[in-house]
Amino acid sequence: MVGGDLSQEANDAYIKKSKMKWPQVKWNSRQAHMLRQAFRANKFPTMILLNEKGEVVTAQGRDMILIYSDLLNADSNRLYFEYKPFMCGSCDKQHQRLELRAEGV
Repeated sequence: MVGGDLSQEANDAYIKKSKMKWPQVKWNSRQAHMLRQAFRANKFPTMILLNEKGEVVTAQGRDMILIYSDLLNADSNRLYFEYKPFMCGSCDKQHQRLELRAEGV
């Protein structure tokens, strides 16, 4: 999590209110600025999801979470994005679709 709040206090309040449990970069640090620049996160909120290798899975993470919010519940503590193959009806070729699943569901 790289906060974009106007103050440390606002950032801390947001983290507490949201009950965030994932790693966070120190507010307004050089590392935070570098990450925002590297991932072109110039609007907030922006959620960029990375795989275990640090590769971008999607820059539309917030939208994906909202779309698949029905998978989220108190029992799930990890979310996974997977590419699933599907056959395109327009071109008869196999493509991949990004899907979300939650552990414990």
